[in-house]
Amino acid sequence: MDQRMNKEKVKDLASQLYAAIAELLHKAAALLKEHKAPIAECLVKEIAKPAKDSVTEIVRSGDLVSYCAEEGVRILGEGKFLVFDSFPGNERTKYCLTSKIPLGVVLAIPPFNYPVNLAVSKIAPAIIAGNSLVLKPNSAGFPKGLTSCITGKGSEIGDFLTMHPGVNCISFTGGDTGVAISKKAGMVPLQMELGGKDACIVLEDADLDLVAANIIKGGFSYSGQRCTAVKVVLAMESIADSLVEKVNAKVAKLTVGPPEENCDITPVVTESSANFIEGLVMHAKKKGATFCQEYKRDGNLIWPLLLDNIRPDMRIAWEPVLPVIRINTVEEGIHHCNASNFGLQGCVFTRDSNKAILISDAMESGTIQINSAPARGPDHFPFQVTYNSLETCQAIFNLCCVWISRFEGQWNWITRGHQQHKPDDQGEDHCDQLANSFLRHGLIPPLTSTAE
Repeated sequence: MDQRMNKEKVKDLASQLYAAIAELLHKAAALLKEHKAPIAECLVKEIAKPAKDSVTEIVRSGDLVSYCAEEGVRILGEGKFLVFDSFPGNERTKYCLTSKIPLGVVLAIPPFNYPVNLAVSKIAPAIIAGNSLVLKPNSAGFPKGLTSCITGKGSEIGDFLTMHPGVNCISFTGGDTGVAISKKAGMVPLQMELGGKDACIVLEDADLDLVAANIIKGGFSYSGQRCTAVKVVLAMESIADSLVEKVNAKVAKLTVGPPEENCDITPVVTESSANFIEGLVMHAKKKGATFCQEYKRDGNLIWPLLLDNIRPDMRIAWEPVLPVIRINTVEEGIHHCNASNFGLQGCVFTRDSNKAILISDAMESGTIQINSAPARGPDHFPFQVTYNSLETCQAIFNLCCVWISRFEGQWNWITRGHQQHKPDDQGEDHCDQLANSFLRHGLIPPLTSTAE
């Protein structure tokens, strides 16, 4: 493990050309798609994801790897050139050049529900930025040491990995474990998505057929085991009966069974998850919730269930059970939405675009969908979250900053990043090369003998 996080080895890997790394990522993407069938079969067997959804995840992941390769070369190849007199009170005696440098070793910890897609969403950006991390796709030809795969129980190796001095960044998707990691990681940059309780607000003028279709897709896909799944429906009282009727009719058409048969509802990932869901359902029943279907369970397989007349004091909001809270005002719906400690996503359904924007501004979530269910994709869209859903630095590189000042007719490289860079340093690093490139191409004015 210590060898895998050796700083000198990381520097050697970071010296790879962006174009060369991008070529390897494109090759990895092609291999991922080429072997989509056996990889998808693993998802079916290990996490009970329907076969068609498993294949979709693999193909989508391959596309994401290729996209990261293309965008990485473009974004990382860009630098900034700032002049001293662009801020009041200064003369043009200094210039600032910036470039992007790798963090080092990125520790990627994906969740169970999208093991391929949420892994490559961490791995591909880190690699194209010149970092090293976890995985071992030998067939793609990545240099030895660039990626490693470390397996084991989180309770046994979690602290060792997250507190290892060789880790320069932690990218984690999951739940409460992320809070524990953040407390132990010290000053290491964190990229975390820690779940959500995504609310769906439905106004009187909404297209109820559209709403029902999105609620089914958003609430029951992969048995609701998604951070962006619709967790609660907040429907205006005047249309609640009609909406529940339409959703109930669609719930009745959902197929239930093994993932190999491409059923809509498949077993949840563990028995403890099934027990937890059952506990929430029984609590809601005791509190007086209206069951639109009979509660049915067979091992880890729980039949889809729509619960009406839910009150905010009921704890239910979990896969594959969907609660409906009836509201009388928009303000009431916003209040219930914002009462959660999470701020991942939310959605609002209305034909009034002005209302949609106003409600979106008031909902305290990182991403608001209008007339569409919450979703993580497409993968190149921003994935903003707030509150307990997130603790993050949204970058897999550091910014290298070179300040150049004039004295006695010469350019003086005065600072590099946060470290002093002396004028008599021998050789050029990539920051020096960037600065000299600006000089050669005339982006810095001709030198004059001007005191600083």
